[in-house]
Formats: sequence, structure tokens, C-alpha cells
Amino acid sequence: MKTLMLASNHFNANNVTLLEPLPANSPDLNPLENLWDHLDRVVRDRPDPPRDPAAMFQALSAAWDALDQATIQRLVFSMRRRCQAKYQILILLFLFS
Repeated sequence: MKTLMLASNHFNANNVTLLEPLPANSPDLNPLENLWDHLDRVVRDRPDPPRDPAAMFQALSAAWDALDQATIQRLVFSMRRRCQAKYQILILLFLFS
């Protein structure tokens, strides 16, 4: 709590504007969440979706092993677009609130 107070005082003293209201947890801005989403889609698109935990583990392991560098780069490079979209939403929320 003390760190939060120090940071808040520093921001106020230096006229730093924080982006609010940012959710405490924003999965669309988390690259790992986007990777899990990709793996989920790969597993769900299989002709034989897994029906038990062992089959799910095998399917996820196979999807993980099949990840190529282009897919990972696409997910990383999508972060700029995701951040810009989140920022535009915040601006609209601010303007119309």
C-alpha cells in the first residue's frame, strides 16, 4: 500500500495522467492469453476434439509443438493494434461519460 501511495504522489506531483478506467485484468492486452486463445482454437478445430484430460493434454502439446515463429510474431505484433484499440475505447468512455 505504501508503494501505491508513493507512486500516486509522484504522478500527482509531476502531472502524470493515468489511463483510467483500465480494468485490473485486461486479457486482450496479455500476449500469453492471446497465445492460449490461439491454442484453444487449434484444438477445437480438430476433427476429433479431445474428450478427456489426457486427450486434451495431448492435443495442446501437439498444438504447442506445431507453433511456428510466424504465429508467435503475429501475436506479438498484434499488441500495438490491441493497445490502440483499447486506448480508443478509453477515449470514447471518457468523452461520453
